[in-house]
Amino acid sequence: MKLRRVPEHVMSGTQDVIDVLHVDDDPEVADLTAEFLTQADERLAVHTATHPDDGFDILTHREIDCVVSDYDMPGWTGIGFLEAVRERHPDLPFILYTGKGSEEVASEAISAGVTDYLQKGTGTEQYEILANRIRNAVSARRAMTDATRRRHRLEQMLKTVPSCVVQLDHEGRFVFANDRAVEVLGLSESALTDRTFSDPEWRITDLDGDPIPEAELPFRRVRDTGDPLYDFRHTIEWPDGTQKTLSVNGAPLTGTDGSVESVVFSISDITDRVRRERERRRYRRLVDAMREAACIYDEAGRYVAVNQRLAAVRDTTPEAIVGEQSEFLATIRARADGDPFRELLDGDRDEFRGELDSEFDTLGRATVEYRLTPLVVDDAIEGVVGIVRDITERKRREEELRQARAEYEQLIDGMNDAAWVVGADGSFLQVNDAAVERTGYPRSDLLAMRIDDIDPTVEEADAARLDTDSYDDGMRVFETVHETRGGERFPVEVSSSIVSYRGETARLSIAREITERKRRERRMDEFVSMISHDLRNPLNVARGRVKLAQDDRQSDHLDRAERAHARMEELIDDLLALAREGATATDPEPVDLDGFVRGCWRNVATGDATLRVECDRTILADRSRFRRLVENLLSNAIEHGGSGVTVTLGGLGDETGVYIADDGPGIAAGRREEVFEVGHTTRPDGTGFGLQIVTRIAEDHGWELRLTDGVGGGACFEITGIDFVD
Repeated sequence: MKLRRVPEHVMSGTQDVIDVLHVDDDPEVADLTAEFLTQADERLAVHTATHPDDGFDILTHREIDCVVSDYDMPGWTGIGFLEAVRERHPDLPFILYTGKGSEEVASEAISAGVTDYLQKGTGTEQYEILANRIRNAVSARRAMTDATRRRHRLEQMLKTVPSCVVQLDHEGRFVFANDRAVEVLGLSESALTDRTFSDPEWRITDLDGDPIPEAELPFRRVRDTGDPLYDFRHTIEWPDGTQKTLSVNGAPLTGTDGSVESVVFSISDITDRVRRERERRRYRRLVDAMREAACIYDEAGRYVAVNQRLAAVRDTTPEAIVGEQSEFLATIRARADGDPFRELLDGDRDEFRGELDSEFDTLGRATVEYRLTPLVVDDAIEGVVGIVRDITERKRREEELRQARAEYEQLIDGMNDAAWVVGADGSFLQVNDAAVERTGYPRSDLLAMRIDDIDPTVEEADAARLDTDSYDDGMRVFETVHETRGGERFPVEVSSSIVSYRGETARLSIAREITERKRRERRMDEFVSMISHDLRNPLNVARGRVKLAQDDRQSDHLDRAERAHARMEELIDDLLALAREGATATDPEPVDLDGFVRGCWRNVATGDATLRVECDRTILADRSRFRRLVENLLSNAIEHGGSGVTVTLGGLGDETGVYIADDGPGIAAGRREEVFEVGHTTRPDGTGFGLQIVTRIAEDHGWELRLTDGVGGGACFEITGIDFVD
């Protein structure tokens, strides 16, 4: 595709440019033709294409005034190209310029609607002829286009003539009516001129629907008085129910003797205008009835109608305000971007609303909310309706709510547990800092996700369901698994409740990681299993053997053994109940450490061991369960420290707890974690669950148990988190 350069004086607008598309499959012919056409007429800007497809591309992207095409092209004929162009551009001039000339081709071209047909010659004069044919075709099309435009403008002008014109003779018969009159009066011109002004088929009434006496009708008043008549309004109704309101202006036409020979009327159909006036009155009544301050502005920003509420705010009457320029409107227009009031009047805007905080004469410092909308009557904008509401109190409440929400969000963000709000569609609406930290996702990513994206146990269909039936008094507690951004999964306990969040029903969930608790539960399960199988079976065997021995002989030793077995079974049952039910310390009471620990010392086999109590304070603890803890630790110290060991109970320096230490061989730092594992023991006859009991009792009290080095090199068990009684 090529474009011949157009001379600069042509491009500058001194002459009209004619854009020509020339399609010829021979590039040499195409270039030569373009060159001679440009020489023949500098106004011709020739765009060449060697294939119709390229020609269509030019037609798509440029305004072409005329197409010149060869006839015989590979895969195409000029007639086929013509027909394809006509489908898209039916009026575009098309000249078939071909070396294959024949009557058949010419006839086919004419039938296809070609603008002109020219056979290629051998001399250069053919290009002058072609240039002339192009100019003529384009001129004819432009002239036709201009004529169409002028005719269209004239038709538009005639359509906008607002009035009809009629002439009645001295007897009241119609002798002339223009086109608009025919339209307004609903009759053809021939039918209209056969009627009189008081034709019985027309029912003429005043605007209230009452008949008008014939002597007071416009024709009789002008003819009988000889005076002009202006804006006489009445209603005319046809037999089919069609009704119009007319405004009549009339003037007499007199003869040479001064008598009235006929009357000419200019009649305007004001049906819509009257309807709009009624609509405006209805608007005014609505404005007056509103509790908010309301008004109607005209195009100049003046008050057209004002309700009592607005007048009260101004401390005046509605009548005193009508006609004034609105200072309030001027203020909001000055503060707005552009001119929204003008946009409302022009129909470029449906609404303009906002808030204004300012000093008002009667309100003092106040915040008001305003809303402006077009006053539309019968699809025409005739002003602007303004509504103003005092929202000072509402803004105060909103500010209090905003502060409360900020404090609430700050509180939620300060939580150690992850918290979030999930909407009805399962998506996150809000998340706290802990949720971001636990999951590893940025806050923006979480807020674009759904609950099933981090909880692999939730089905996609369930993520968006608010099943309130599963909530007990609006609360539901359950365990599940959450997955971090890196793919790590961890168990959580979720406390979920139904809440209203920003006007929508949602779920507030607090998720606490329970990895450590699950670990303890697994250890406890192992502990319970060991008690149930590894301890109870030997006990049952021992009790059976004692029973058999008692059958053979009576002995006080056997009776004591039976009582010891019963005591052991009782302890086992208590421990199993404790482990299975997950009991916690529910009955704490003051416990004096000095006397209590010495009592525990007497309950264990101490041998030559020595007890030292260096803390005489009182703590809060469940007495029976604390006894088990102390007795187990004392027994553990004696068993591992030897018969001559010294066991000490003392207070920690930071006053958060106590310790029980011995001066035995101690426990290496690398093995301290092992001693708390289920089944760990260093004695052949040991059970390996003594320290498990100690750990569980401490946890149920909310205490922490840890193993350290004693002052004398032995083992030291520290218990922290204890509540002391002053």
